[in-house]
Formats: sequence, structure tokens, C-alpha cells
Amino acid sequence: MLTKSDLLKPKTTEIDVDGGKLTIRALSAAYAMALRGKDLQGVDIFEIVSDSIVDEKGEKMITGEEVGTLAIATLEQIVKSIFEFNALGKKAVEDATAELKKTEDSTINSAES
Repeated sequence: MLTKSDLLKPKTTEIDVDGGKLTIRALSAAYAMALRGKDLQGVDIFEIVSDSIVDEKGEKMITGEEVGTLAIATLEQIVKSIFEFNALGKKAVEDATAELKKTEDSTINSAES
């Protein structure tokens, strides 16, 4: 029989990122549902990633600001896994990835200027 504590404990899973493992936790139902249909910008995505990556104690491992310093290729892997794990839908994964690509494109273009 599940206890209340068991039921409310955040679900986690391990994901492969850049040849290593990260633990991500499920977003709460309220948080995940609030994201549906929302036009996510970079800062929103960074906060979702920050809220999702946890250490062995289940504590947040990285801030939204630190997420913004990750390589786009690494961030894309993490975002895809988080959105899929939280069943946010294929369109949400595609939209978030497209938003990250826009950031990557503008960064590359700025560096070339």
C-alpha cells in the first residue's frame, strides 16, 4: 500500500548526457500543466531545467543562471529528456528545441560579427 509520503515523493529518472548520467525529477502536475500551450522563452526553459536536475539527495543541483552557461548541444539533450519525462508533448519538445536553436544561431551570428 502506498503511503501519502510515497505518493507525494517526486519521481526521478537517470538520463544520459554527454557520456555521463544526470538525475531529473518530475515536475509537479500543477507546474507541468501550467507549461502546456505556453510560449516558452530561453529563461523559462532554463528555470525548468534548473528545477528538474537534482543531486543524489533530491536537491536542485544547478541554478537557472548556470543552465544558461551550458553548451546548446548539452542543453538540448537535457531539455528533450525533461520534456519527454514530464509528458509535455512532442510539440513542446520541438518548440523548446527550436527556441534553443534560435539562441544558438544568434550567438553564432554575434560571434561572427
